[in-house]
Amino acid sequence: MRFAIFLWVSFVSLPCFSALDHITEAELALMHSLYQAQDRQISKTSLKTRLLENQFLLSHARKLNLSLLDRHASVGFDNAYHVRRYISSMLFHKFPQLTHTKRKALQISLSAEELKSLLGPYPNNGQYTEQQRQKWRQISMSKQPKITLDDILASQSMQGRFSLHEGDIGLLSKDVEDLISFHQLKNKAAPLLAEQKLSLTRLNLLALGELLRPSIQAYLGVKSQLHGERSDYVDNIRSDVSDHEIAQFYITHKKEFKYLQHISAFAAIFENQQDAMATYSNASRNNTRQILLNSGLRNHFSTSKNVQHLVQISRHHPKKWLAQVAFNNQVDELSRPIRTPQGKWALIYTTKPSFAYHVKDSETVRYRALQHITQHKAKTAYTHLFNQWLHSEKTKT
Repeated sequence: MRFAIFLWVSFVSLPCFSALDHITEAELALMHSLYQAQDRQISKTSLKTRLLENQFLLSHARKLNLSLLDRHASVGFDNAYHVRRYISSMLFHKFPQLTHTKRKALQISLSAEELKSLLGPYPNNGQYTEQQRQKWRQISMSKQPKITLDDILASQSMQGRFSLHEGDIGLLSKDVEDLISFHQLKNKAAPLLAEQKLSLTRLNLLALGELLRPSIQAYLGVKSQLHGERSDYVDNIRSDVSDHEIAQFYITHKKEFKYLQHISAFAAIFENQQDAMATYSNASRNNTRQILLNSGLRNHFSTSKNVQHLVQISRHHPKKWLAQVAFNNQVDELSRPIRTPQGKWALIYTTKPSFAYHVKDSETVRYRALQHITQHKAKTAYTHLFNQWLHSEKTKT
């Protein structure tokens, strides 16, 4: 029940946050044209569903008060930066004449030393105090549009902020120029957008939805997160999976827990590649098994120095490297010469595999079951919420 409770409770800057409840024909036409220009093939019907889904994601992320609505990667630029880039591409695509807008060179009155003095050393934790930010808000970089030093720092990536602390005036100038240019672009595009029954406010939300879609879906558990990380939302679902559900999953998917338990194997070791290759060639032309067993070669899987017969091994054999190669080798085939970690050369032959099943209370079963059940529950909840949002009174499909 914990998951159910959690589920239901649950241009310097972007405009006051909201989400669209419908997609206009003009917006759909623009986005479809942009997709085609990017060689992303999708029907208008599918694209409309995707765009609405993006707005659902924004709306739900807002309800959950996710920090990724401001910056979806802690070390990267803020979302407003990415939205400006997306909007610029969108406007240049729709109105090619805007690409001829000239950028005016900007002279920053600050010197590198003055910038370093204003910012001080870069904080070890990468976080600024409110007192610092209040100070930087008083330092104007542009009056029209109004841009402060704090605006520049807030939008920059961690690497960029570090460079500014080092007195990078070139970067500061570029950032201010970019913001001024975007402001000018918006002003020139405004009447053109109005003629096409488009608005910059709504385009901002379309852009933000496209940009944040992967991150929000990963948070909600319907897409995998990098490095196997899980959000608190997914952890909550995972913690609600019962032992009974895991047992039922094991019964239903038992065949997926079958594994190679033992295999009969022969490992011949040679001092040089030439000898290994000669034996490999001879064995390949004749009866591989007989050549290995009758050539006087020692089986290095054996605990005896002179044993020349096949030895049944598991993955836990003391000679771990050889065992790993054997279990990866094609059954009833001789491997080509493989260089060992000791600089010698090995030939591996395997046959007679025997299989077993992981027991139902093993860590392997529990891990795989939790992964599968959690993802299934997350996707089910996601589909339910999305469909509910689609059919709400405010949503016009």
